[in-house]
Amino acid sequence: MDDLLTDFLTETNESLAECDIALIKLEQEHECPDVRGLSHH
Repeated sequence: MDDLLTDFLTETNESLAECDIALIKLEQEHECPDVRGLSHH
C-alpha cells in the first residue's frame, strides 16, 4: 500500500478513536438523551 495512504488511514483511525472517546465522555458527563446512543452501533 502507498505510504501516503497508509499514513492517512492510520491518522483517520486515531481521529475516529478520539471522537469515540469524546462522545462516550460527553454521554457520561451529561445525561442528555440526544447524545446517548451516538457512539453505539
